[in-house]
Amino acid sequence: MRKPEVFKMACLRDIQRLFGEHANNPFYAGFGNRITDALSYRSVNVPSARIFTIDSSGEVKMELLELAGYKSSYVCFHLYIPMSMFNLGTNQVHAHDGFR
Repeated sequence: MRKPEVFKMACLRDIQRLFGEHANNPFYAGFGNRITDALSYRSVNVPSARIFTIDSSGEVKMELLELAGYKSSYVCFHLYIPMSMFNLGTNQVHAHDGFR
């Protein structure tokens, strides 16, 4: 039986170790298409409120919070991602110094 989440958890931990033992968590948020992706991001301490699952129809969900009883009719990405990163006139993403 395949367990892709085991591989993803190992990869995320490897990336986290690159930043050193005493560094802040290098992961701000997590996106995936399965609940196992959400569990993988939790394994490296990404807060449940910043883990998103995108289903096959493109709907964004917060499945870990939904399992805990939280329901939301929409997700406000501007609460998590500074909109100053986006140049809305050109559809380009710019580097942002706030994620150091």
